Amino acid sequence: MPKPQSGILEPPGPHCLVLVLGVRDLPLCSMSVAKIGAMVPQLNHEVGVSYPGARLRAMVGFGPQLWNYINPSASTPGFSPPYDDEGEDEEGSGEDLLLFLSSEDPSLNDNLVQRVREVCGNLTRTCHETRGVYEGSSGLQVMEGAGTEQILIGSSDPELDRSGFCCFTLLEPGMDSEGNIAGILDETLLTYRFRTPEDCKGVLVLGAGAGVLRRWKEGAVEGARTATDLFLVPSLDLLTGLRMGGLRMGALSITSIWKDL
Repeated sequence: MPKPQSGILEPPGPHCLVLVLGVRDLPLCSMSVAKIGAMVPQLNHEVGVSYPGARLRAMVGFGPQLWNYINPSASTPGFSPPYDDEGEDEEGSGEDLLLFLSSEDPSLNDNLVQRVREVCGNLTRTCHETRGVYEGSSGLQVMEGAGTEQILIGSSDPELDRSGFCCFTLLEPGMDSEGNIAGILDETLLTYRFRTPEDCKGVLVLGAGAGVLRRWKEGAVEGARTATDLFLVPSLDLLTGLRMGGLRMGALSITSIWKDL
């Protein structure tokens, strides 16, 4: 059975960071950036060995336009590019790659972001970057072997088994995230909340259905400082497979050592 990414499987550490990157030229650079995203488990391991006793959890998500270039034959309800190639400009569509990092030491998050930026070079630009202190979760409590079935895509879709969707919202100081989404949040969604130094509230939401997340977003974005698009969060197996050419090669990597880290 495919394994979820560590950023889904484990509750966040006390220090959180959300980074959203946009690809400057999607037609030219989509697969290069996809492979960089697939390198995050390896970079996570390389950064983490320098911090004994601290654990760095990482989650990687792909925006709808980038995923469409990675896997053009896929058709996922509620998750499709907002406009076609004719509407794209040289700067790309906007939000293409999301990283959600958490650890016991905030410098781990910063070091991993620095490594990702070094690898990306001028292929990407920063859309959002938010840091904060973890406050808690709502909805399902995700632990290994319990709770993941409801917020992750199951075996009915073999290609996306143990994958999911996410979006991120940054609320202004004083806004109540729970009251703002009353009646929308249910057992099929999981939210992670953290507080920024400016007293804003970051809310990362995960779920198995893109449509459910879009309804959540519609109820939460009014007055928000930041509200990202949806991102597909592939299983660890699918993510690491992108390093070997991924879906376009017709097979996942069978040699990746990072699945067990």
